[in-house]
Amino acid sequence: MNHSDKDSYKHLDSDESKISSEDKDHNPSDQWPLDLTGIELSSDGMPEFPLDILPEDICTWTTSSAGCTGTPRDYIAMTLLSVVSYLLGSTRQARPNGTWTAPTFLWPVLVGPPSTGKSPAMKRVLDRVLELQNELRESHGERHAEWREASAEVEDRNRQLKVAAARGIRLPEGALPDAGPEPVSPQLLVEEATSAGLEAVLQRNPRGVLLYLDEIASLLSSNGSDANRIRRMLLNGFDASPYRREKSSEAVEIERLAIGLVGAIQPAILSKLITRSAADGLASRFLFVVGSPAELNTKAPSPDDENILRLLRRLMSLECPDPMRPHRPGDVRFSDAAVELLGKCRLAARVSEEKSGGTIGSFLGKAPGTIVRLAVTLRYLDWAHTDEAEEPAQIEIEDVERAGKLFGEYLMKHARTALFAAEQPPELRRAAALLDYIRKTGESRPTRRMLMRAGVAGLSKQDDLDDAIMRLESAGALRWTSDRTLRPQGGRPSPYFQVHPDILGKT
Repeated sequence: MNHSDKDSYKHLDSDESKISSEDKDHNPSDQWPLDLTGIELSSDGMPEFPLDILPEDICTWTTSSAGCTGTPRDYIAMTLLSVVSYLLGSTRQARPNGTWTAPTFLWPVLVGPPSTGKSPAMKRVLDRVLELQNELRESHGERHAEWREASAEVEDRNRQLKVAAARGIRLPEGALPDAGPEPVSPQLLVEEATSAGLEAVLQRNPRGVLLYLDEIASLLSSNGSDANRIRRMLLNGFDASPYRREKSSEAVEIERLAIGLVGAIQPAILSKLITRSAADGLASRFLFVVGSPAELNTKAPSPDDENILRLLRRLMSLECPDPMRPHRPGDVRFSDAAVELLGKCRLAARVSEEKSGGTIGSFLGKAPGTIVRLAVTLRYLDWAHTDEAEEPAQIEIEDVERAGKLFGEYLMKHARTALFAAEQPPELRRAAALLDYIRKTGESRPTRRMLMRAGVAGLSKQDDLDDAIMRLESAGALRWTSDRTLRPQGGRPSPYFQVHPDILGKT
C-alpha cells in the first residue's frame, strides 16, 4: 500500500471523527435539500378527506378514531364508506334512469409506507363489522335450533305417515310443511381468501361479502391461476354480475356476485406493479387514498363505537323487495335534476378520459358511475344514522353535488398521485427503480461499480445507469464525493456516493 492510499484512509477517518465529534447533534439533512417530485410518489399537498360531507356525529367518530390510533382520518373515513356501500349494496342498487343501474360497492385502497397506519385504520372500522357479524351469528344459533326442531318434527311425522300407510291406517292429519333450507351462519368479512374459498362463501351468502386485503399486490401482479381467477371474480363483482365457472365435477354458479373490498399497498410496490398490471382495468376500479403519517393523539376522546354499530345494524336490516328472490336488490331512483347533473358529469368524464389515457384515463372514465355509487352511499349513510322510518324516496341533486365534490376535489387528485408511475417516462422509472434498490440494501455509500453490478431492472446499460444516477443527484438523493471507500474484497478504494439520510431513515 503506498503513502497516498494511507493518506486517503486517514482523510476519510478524520472526516468521520469530525462529524461524530462536532456535529453529533446536527441533522445532516437540514442542509441537504431533497426533492423526489416526479421520481417517487409523495403525499405532500394531498387534499384531506372533506369531513363536512358526513353527518356531524360520524365526523366526530372518524376524527376520534384517527386520533386514538395515530392514523390519517382519510383512511378511517374511506374504510367506513366501503363498509356502508357493501352493506347497502347487498339489497339496494342505484337506478338513475330506466336502463342505467349500478351497485353501490366502493373499493378504496389505502396507499402509504408501513408507518402510515393503514392496517390499524382498517381494523378500527372492520372490528365493528366483526361485532355485527357476531351478533348475527348469535341470533343465527337461535334460528338454527328452531329449524332443527321443526325438521325433526317433519321427519317424525313423515315416518308416522309411512308406518300408517303400510298398515292401511289413514291418519286424520297429513304431512307437515317442509322446514325449509337449513339456515346458514352469516359471514360478512373475508380476509385473504383463495378463489375457491371466496366462491364457497359467496354461494352460502346471497348478500355477498366484504373482502379485506391487507396487501393487494397479488391482485395487481396477476401471478398464478388463482390470482387470475380472483381478478375475474372481482371484475364481475364490481358490477354485481352473474358468475359461472365450469369445474370438472360441477359448475359454480352465483346469480349476483356481491363483493365489497378494502385493501392497502405500499407506494413503492404500487409504482412497480401499476406499469405492468393486467390490462383488464381492475386497477382503475380502485379508489386510491394516499395517506401521510399522523400523530397519536393521547387526548382524543373515546370514539362512540355503539353509534357506528347502530348505523351498521340499520343497513343490515334492509331486505330485498321480494324475499323469494334474494338476488334482486331494490332500486334507488334519482330525481330529474340529479340525472341532468349526472349527464353533464358523463360528458366531462369522456373528455378527461380521452385526454389522459391509460389507467388514470380509465379511472376518470368511470367518474359518473363512481359518483352515482357515492351519492347513494352518502344518502343512506345520512339515513342510517338517524331515526327516520322511511328510506330515502330518491337521490336528489344535492346528493350528487356532494358526491361530485368528494370525487373531483379529493379522490381524483389522490388517484392521479397514486397512479403517477403509470404515466412516468422510462427515465424516471429507472431512477425510481435505482432509488428503491438503494433503500432495500440500506447501502449508505454505494459506488458506481456496485450500482452497475446490482442488476436493477432497466439499468443494464451504462448510459441508463448514468442517467438514473444524475437524476437522483439532481433530486438530492445522492451526492458524489471524492473521498474513497475501502472495497470489501480489497484492492484500490473507489469514490462513492453519499445517500441522503432521509432515504435510509437515518435522520
